[in-house]
Amino acid sequence: MLDMAAGGGRASVYIYAKYNELGPFNRVIKRRTSAMSNARLFMLLLAVICSPSFGGRPPGTGLVNIESAILRTRVVVLDRVVMKRALYVAFSLASEQNGQRRLHIRGRLASNGALLSEVSVEAFQERTGNLVFDLPYRMSGGAYTISVSAYDDRGNEVASGSRTLDRSDLKSSATNAREATEAPLVEMPHAKESEDPWLADKFKSRGYVVFARSPLTYIFRESRPKRHEVIDQLSGQAVRNASSVLNFALYSLRELGKVKISMSDLRKGSAVLSKSHVRLACIESIPGTIGMPKGQFRSMPALLRPMSEAEMSTQECRRVWITIKVPKDVVPGTYSGAVTIVPEHAEPTILPIRLTVVPISLVDVPEVDYCMLMTYEFVELTMPWSKEEKREIYNAATRVLRDYRQHGMTTLCLHSPFVLMTGGDGLPVLDDIFAALRAARDAGFSRPIVWYMGHLIQTSKPRHPGNIRNFDEAVHIARLKYLVATVSNYAKQNGLPEVVFLPIDEPDDSYQDIMNRRGSLTPLLVKVIKDAGAKSMITAERYAQSGRPDYLASGQLITEELQAAHAGGARYWRYENRVTTACDSPTYARYQYGYYAWKNKIDGMSSWTFQNTQNASGIPGEADASHDVYLAYPAPLGPLATIKWEAIRAGIDDRKLIDQLVKRVTRMKLNGKDTKRYDDFLVRMKYLDIKLCCNTTSCLEAEASMMDRQRNAIIDMILQADKEMR
Repeated sequence: MLDMAAGGGRASVYIYAKYNELGPFNRVIKRRTSAMSNARLFMLLLAVICSPSFGGRPPGTGLVNIESAILRTRVVVLDRVVMKRALYVAFSLASEQNGQRRLHIRGRLASNGALLSEVSVEAFQERTGNLVFDLPYRMSGGAYTISVSAYDDRGNEVASGSRTLDRSDLKSSATNAREATEAPLVEMPHAKESEDPWLADKFKSRGYVVFARSPLTYIFRESRPKRHEVIDQLSGQAVRNASSVLNFALYSLRELGKVKISMSDLRKGSAVLSKSHVRLACIESIPGTIGMPKGQFRSMPALLRPMSEAEMSTQECRRVWITIKVPKDVVPGTYSGAVTIVPEHAEPTILPIRLTVVPISLVDVPEVDYCMLMTYEFVELTMPWSKEEKREIYNAATRVLRDYRQHGMTTLCLHSPFVLMTGGDGLPVLDDIFAALRAARDAGFSRPIVWYMGHLIQTSKPRHPGNIRNFDEAVHIARLKYLVATVSNYAKQNGLPEVVFLPIDEPDDSYQDIMNRRGSLTPLLVKVIKDAGAKSMITAERYAQSGRPDYLASGQLITEELQAAHAGGARYWRYENRVTTACDSPTYARYQYGYYAWKNKIDGMSSWTFQNTQNASGIPGEADASHDVYLAYPAPLGPLATIKWEAIRAGIDDRKLIDQLVKRVTRMKLNGKDTKRYDDFLVRMKYLDIKLCCNTTSCLEAEASMMDRQRNAIIDMILQADKEMR
């Protein structure tokens, strides 16, 4: 259930120190018009005459210059999914105000003359700053006026300015150009699959066909089973301390009504793999634009919706996804059970299951990292929710972290708020990163955790809040030092994972820079972090040009840079965004996170992003949200996975299995065993290459099935090695 107006009825006031603690400040403001001197009155009238709204002064030339306004959509998980917006405003004070030691900044947002939201920042001591207005999702048309005033400690207004924008001018990025209004997307049909008359005749009395395809391929509503895909049982091979996936699909020959699906325990003698370890889900279609021409979308059967029943009309396919979590202490052997299919208007079918659990237990590969850049969920804790709502937000964010661990993630990249939050003392408010670090520890993360905080030091891309336009080295380098010291000390004192600082994102992207300011600044940022005794990460292509950070996350594999990073003692990650933003194929996602990462000796794999809940195009799953990325969709009980998210986990498990084989081969060599057979196998595996298999149209069923066959071959080699070492 989506709530698009949550919070809209209560005061949207963001106050970092209690307003009443300013003492006589409020009273001074109320009485200043009656006790005002002639000179003060003249100055006030002059300010009014010269204000942008009066027409005597062009926008942005007052004592407070409102430089940009960025409107973003937020997706928030409470006990329901809530849609909200935030307006990020960048402002600067005129030069004559630079000498002010401490100012109290008050921002007001009015819609068509009515006050909509207020924010306050205390103890402000800089020339430039940012405000964030908390807003409801539904916003009316018309004029929106942003007003910013600065007061001294006695309540005297020392600077002010305003800017009025039409609703159509409130965009999702800092740009003065009007963004073209995009026409609604057009849904494109999938290629038709021919129906086999023999199958229709053979299963006419039953009313439906049960069939299966590789979990790395999509089964569309319009799909049709082939003879070789028809099944009368499910079987699979599983390793311990991992999840095993089985799937099947139903093709209805007539209207079936409600179809109920249930599953029994899996048993091997007295050993039981309880159905409590099993999750049943039906695949739902969601709109997708990846790989599609501009202006078009297609329905992708990709979302795993946990459920035990579904409606089925005539001549449609519905897929059932079975995830079995195999504990690390389960007894090896072949387990038997059954899935029961009970249509409302047809005879039931019992589908036997045989799952062979092999005596191999998966563990994380030492010193190899997997994460999603970025994790936004804890950012919402900085917004003006109630105490109970913040508790719900924290719990929902923690469920995301647990889902990360269940899908093989070994670390995190936490995202800071998009604007600096300060307390009454003027120091940064860091409650969100502290909460995220505690939640990470509790969710089982122990490896160093990355924190992106470019928005807090004005180094983000020019189209974003907290961007490079207002970077001031004297101010923001000092703040960087404070952030590194404070967050590092908090982590150490509380037994939390070490923090790796990411101070700037993609600085070598000249398209998103201003006169190479971000690129030239990067080595200084890295040096400041190193001098503080902390570790740094940079998402860029070149190691030396990035200041030789401790972690380099590269958008493309450059062998020379990988070697340079390793020679400098740094870790080399792939920032593999094609998995999430360009390639629909689950096969490609599994390959990149598994075989590709292993054979290229990559220290970490990451992609943008798991959920862009802090910069969404709209309600998750809307057809016109063409820039949204969701590997899993937000939901109150935990993220709803997609087939691609499941494929990433499978890829990570592939690499874990390869690591187990390599360790066994190493031990065999130390024991004087002949390992040529295994060495040749590993060499051949390095030639496995499906990098061209990106979109679903170019990924064949054979390529998807090959991934499963390759895993089974690795398992066989491990079991054979275990026999030889006995």
